[in-house]
Amino acid sequence: AYFGAKRVLLFTSSIKGYPCWSDRQHDKDHTWNLSPTKVLYYKNDKDWISTIDEIKAIAESIGLDLVEHKPVTDQDLIPKDRLKFPYDIFPDAVQNYISSHNFQHEYLAGFALSAFSTAIGNSVSLMANEGYIIKPILYMAVVAPPGASKTPSLKSMFKFINDVDSDTYKHYVSERDKYKQELAHFKNQKKGEGMKEPEPPIMRQMVINDSTIEMAVKILKYNPMGCCVVADELAGFLKRMVRYEGDEKEKWLEMWSGGNIKIDMANVFNSIFYYRNDKSVYKLSPEANELYAEWYNNKNVKYNRSSTDDPKGIIAKYQDYCLRFALILQVIHDEGARLFIVESKNMERAIRLTEYFFGNMHKAMKVLAPETPVDKLSGNHLDFYNALPPSFTSKTAI
Repeated sequence: AYFGAKRVLLFTSSIKGYPCWSDRQHDKDHTWNLSPTKVLYYKNDKDWISTIDEIKAIAESIGLDLVEHKPVTDQDLIPKDRLKFPYDIFPDAVQNYISSHNFQHEYLAGFALSAFSTAIGNSVSLMANEGYIIKPILYMAVVAPPGASKTPSLKSMFKFINDVDSDTYKHYVSERDKYKQELAHFKNQKKGEGMKEPEPPIMRQMVINDSTIEMAVKILKYNPMGCCVVADELAGFLKRMVRYEGDEKEKWLEMWSGGNIKIDMANVFNSIFYYRNDKSVYKLSPEANELYAEWYNNKNVKYNRSSTDDPKGIIAKYQDYCLRFALILQVIHDEGARLFIVESKNMERAIRLTEYFFGNMHKAMKVLAPETPVDKLSGNHLDFYNALPPSFTSKTAI
C-alpha cells in the first residue's frame, strides 16, 4: 500500500497522540492520513527536531543514505517554497478551524496570530537575555485586493475576543448607570451625612478600532493587559502618522518595542504614561537558545553581504519577531499548564514562521523596487520563466 499510494493509512483510535479518522473535523480534514514521516512526527509529540533525528538514526541503522535537507536554521535567501504558510505551527484545533473555512487560509492564519497576541497581552514576557525582555506584540498587515475577504477573515478570528469585549461593555454600562445614581445621591446628600464620592467605572476592552496614537495610549492607561488596534485600511493608518508636527510614527515604534509612552497633546489631560506590568516571565531552554543562536548567526552572515541597508535593517526586526513568535506559540501550546520555558520545538516553529515572513518581505521589496523585469513576475508566469532553458528563442518559449 505504501509504495503504491505513498501513504500509510493508520486507524489509530486507540493510540494516544495520533489523529484518527473518527476525530476528523470536516470532510477536508485528512490529518488521519499519515505518511511514514508523519507517523514519526506524532510519535515525537509533533516535534520536528526530534523527528528528523529519529529519521537519521533509522536510516543509519539500516544503511540508507538520506538526501540531505538544509536545516531550518540555514535556509537560502529566496527558496521556492518560502511563501507557504507553516500551518502546523498551530495546535490541531486551530489548524482544523482554518482548513474548515472558505476564506483564504493565509489571512486566517495571520489574524490568528494577531488574535492570540491580543489574548495573551501583558500576561507574559520572554527574557531572552539578562535585561532583554520580549513582549508578544505584533504589527500585522494583510495586503490583498478589494473583495478578497480580508474583513470577514478578521471577524472570524477575532469573534471570541469581540464577544468578550461585548460582554465587558454590557457590564460597564450597568456599572456606569449605577455610578450615575450613586453620584446623584452624593451630590444631593444633606450636610453631615458623610457619603464618599463614588469612583467612576473603568471600561475594559481588548480591541480598539481605527485609533489615533493619543487615544490608543489613553485607552491603554485603563487596560494594562494590552489592546489590539485594528485599522481597516492600512493606507489611512499610515497617513494618520504624519497628521501632526510631532510624528506619530516614532510613538508607534516605541509601542512596538513595548516601551513607556508619553503623550503631550492638548486634548490629553496631563501626561499619560503607560507602563506594561509584567506578570509572568518565560525563558529559553538551552536547546531553544542554541537553535535560535544558530539561525540568528546564519542570517547575519547572509544579510551582511547585502549591498543595500534595507535588508540589514529588516533582519534586525525579524530576529526580534522570531522571539515573539516563539513566546506566542509556546503559550498557545502550553494550554494553560505554563512551565515558563520556551521549548526547542516551538523555537523551530517560530523560525519557520519567520522564514515565511522573510519570503513575503523579499516578494514585497521586488514588487516595490524590482531590479530586473523578472522581479515583476509571479505565479504561473514566474514558473513558466523558471522552466525555460538558459538560452531560448520565442519559438522555444511558445
